[in-house]
Amino acid sequence: MVLKAVEDQNPRSTRTRRRRRSRKRSSRSGTFGHVLPSLLTTGNLAAGFFAIVKASTGEPLVASYAIFIAAVFDVLDGRAARLLGNESRFGAEYDSIADTVSFGVAPAVIAFHAGGLIELGWAGWVMAFVYTACGSLRLARFNVTTGRFRGRFDGLPSPAAAGMVVSTVWFYGFLQSNGIDLALPALVSAVGLMVLGLLMVSPIPYHSFKE
Repeated sequence: MVLKAVEDQNPRSTRTRRRRRSRKRSSRSGTFGHVLPSLLTTGNLAAGFFAIVKASTGEPLVASYAIFIAAVFDVLDGRAARLLGNESRFGAEYDSIADTVSFGVAPAVIAFHAGGLIELGWAGWVMAFVYTACGSLRLARFNVTTGRFRGRFDGLPSPAAAGMVVSTVWFYGFLQSNGIDLALPALVSAVGLMVLGLLMVSPIPYHSFKE
């Protein structure tokens, strides 16, 4: 009661304490809002790196699951940045780097090992690299151009291209689990991977689900 009486006698000091508490709360929420999108992008990058490791050790199915998790993180980091009003140039560049690993390098490594591209010798890794190069160019173009059509992407988005690789691995695993051994020639897998890469750098418009 004494404290209450003192606060009543000093309304200015009471308002000052309230403003300080408010600034502390906003500072904490602001820091969290600044870090959260980057943490989610880091999760994307970690999942992509994990996919490369698993694909290189002969576990393409596990690697494909990691690519799916990376795609989830990729969706969440953009949504978090927009909801928290924390969209920045740094965040966009970091997101592109993570996407290059998760949707440009990792799917090519998965396809290289799961599709038997090693049988093609130097041509196998060159054809896999075409996918990686096209994915990197696609992401760089996205950063510097707005696109020709509203609500459309110029070229196949890199997560969608990675999704095609992942779904192929899943489908092949489903066939194997049901006793169906469908062995495609390595050249077919390599050509399919290159087509996905070229679609990413093509001018074909694709619907954007961001709106």
